[in-house]
Amino acid sequence: MDDVPNAAAINEAVELAKGYEEPETVAFINGVLGSFVRGEVEPEAEAEEASAEAPADEPEQTPENGAEA
Repeated sequence: MDDVPNAAAINEAVELAKGYEEPETVAFINGVLGSFVRGEVEPEAEAEEASAEAPADEPEQTPENGAEA
């Protein structure tokens, strides 16, 4: 779901875990989800931003009449 911020999704998972798990387990869940977002989601977003900012490739210019430069 692209419309849900990562921090909000992690916070909801942690809040749910608080009702069922020990505090150490809740901290572990928070750490795993945070690491996943930093390691998997953010590099993809950075790659998309870089490709959007990259200038379009200019077509190659060939010498006219077969002359070489």
